[in-house]
Amino acid sequence: MNLQRIVLIMVSFLLLAAYPVCAADIIVKEGESIQAAIDSASDGDRVLVKAGVFQEEIVIKDKDNLKLIGAGSEESVIDGTGGSNSTITVEDCSNVVIKKFTIENGNPHNLVILDCENIKIANNVIESATSDGIEYGNSVGAEITKNTIQNNGRYGIYFNEMCGENFITYNKVTGNSSTGIYHYYGLDDQITDNEVTFNGRYGIDNEYGFPVLIARNKVTDNSDTGIYEDSYGGYQNKVKKNNVRRNGGYGIYVYESAKIVRNTVRENESDGIYADYAGMIMYNVVTDNKGSGIYVNDYNCFIEGNTVDGNLGDYGIQSYG
Repeated sequence: MNLQRIVLIMVSFLLLAAYPVCAADIIVKEGESIQAAIDSASDGDRVLVKAGVFQEEIVIKDKDNLKLIGAGSEESVIDGTGGSNSTITVEDCSNVVIKKFTIENGNPHNLVILDCENIKIANNVIESATSDGIEYGNSVGAEITKNTIQNNGRYGIYFNEMCGENFITYNKVTGNSSTGIYHYYGLDDQITDNEVTFNGRYGIDNEYGFPVLIARNKVTDNSDTGIYEDSYGGYQNKVKKNNVRRNGGYGIYVYESAKIVRNTVRENESDGIYADYAGMIMYNVVTDNKGSGIYVNDYNCFIEGNTVDGNLGDYGIQSYG
């Protein structure tokens, strides 16, 4: 083999290494297996699911940059009926996208995400699990957006320990048997611009999570407190610009949380805002609640610029210490 040929072979090898094989599209039609398509997929592939009902439980494990895409939430249905595991489980993955499905009838959950990074869940209907719509644990960097999460047997969305830098945005979370969004022990997460209504306990519950932003959510008609914030030292947390109305308990309950700012809190069954050791309550509109307007069990709380009117309890604004 002459030197010129050797050089050409080496150049060809380097060019191939510089330009990896393009990702593939794997088509799944009704009657075929989504799981089989995922198992055969390489990192970066797209699994495109056509219209139909797919009765199976799906596990996505050790995949990177995989996209699972339906034909639309009214067209592509993944149904966990009769199964003994969650409808979809995503584990030890990064940059996986799941969108445009109805995901339903999971036992116990519809969608479980564990030990993952940068997962995106978008434009799905997630409904009728025996327990949670989405359970998310020990993961970071998720975007859960523009989903309808409804009529699940426990929580709509459950963030369970050691999570961080996640975004829960523009979801409709309604009719779940317990809390709509339960956020437990997360760091630097944002819960914004969601519609959280008609859930069986709290609308949004943040416990031990900080710093957490809860902002611009519509939280109405839940059976108990609208926004329940119990972070034991979460002084960097912000609850701001939420519309909190007609909930069955307090409008907003806070314990050791810093900034309750520019919320509209109206027509709730107990106090509009009840705070134990809150740092700041400013520029809120608190009207027509059946309890007091603002009741604070801490004389160090900074209270300024609130509009408080028409509440039926004993106090407009009361601060004890």
